[in-house]
Formats: sequence, C-alpha cells, structure tokens
Amino acid sequence: MEKKNLQIHTKSSNPVFSDMNLASTPNFLNYISFTIKDLLYWWYIQMPIYYIKKLGRVSTIVSDQLSIHILIRNFFLPWKRHKAAVGYFIGITTKLIYLPFAISIYLLSLSGYSILVITWLLIPLVASFFILISLFL
Repeated sequence: MEKKNLQIHTKSSNPVFSDMNLASTPNFLNYISFTIKDLLYWWYIQMPIYYIKKLGRVSTIVSDQLSIHILIRNFFLPWKRHKAAVGYFIGITTKLIYLPFAISIYLLSLSGYSILVITWLLIPLVASFFILISLFL
C-alpha cells in the first residue's frame, strides 16, 4: 500500500496559514498570531462542520432505535399480522400511542444536540465578554 505525501498545515489544505512564514522569521508575535488563527479556524470552522455531520448520524441512530420510520410505513398493518379486526385495532392503537412519544424523544434529542453545537460556538464569545466586563469593573 502506497502512502501519499500528506501534510496537515499547508497552504493548499488550509488557507488560514497562507500568510505565515514561521521558518524565515521566527518571531514570538508570529507564533502567537499563528496560534490564535489556528484556534479560531479549528473552533469556528472545522468543529462545527464535524458536529453538523454528526447531527445526521445522531438523527439516524435515534430514529433507528425508536423505529419511527418502520412504524409509520407499516401504520395500517395489523398487530402481529393477525388479520382479524382485533389485530388491526390493537396495531393502530398501539402505534397511535407510541409514535407521539417516539417523535417527541427524537425531536428532544436533535434539539439537545443542536443546543450543544450552539453552546460550543458561543463559549469563546461569552468568555471574552466576561473577561472584558471583569477588566472594567
């Protein structure tokens, strides 16, 4: 198996570092600005993309665990495939009772995950705000 020449922080893979030349001018301020740009790129670009991709995975897992799509698709099928009127009544009644709970759990899990992503984005802003307040008070 042939390994490709992969470089993590190059101009072609990451546009944030295109103006940095740390090898020719090893300056402390260059290192600080490099670190801040790298942190901001990671915090506000790379991680939200990662979390949004994982949101789709969380949606699939929760939906599969609760069997929402299967129950909606087979809503009018009788319970345990019993073709009598009792089978239809029990099947539809059970699904009518279960589906609102399952859909509410599904929506709660997706909204909770979305709140976590929004909180992730707001943490540095809130911390900076409180640091500025503490400096002036």
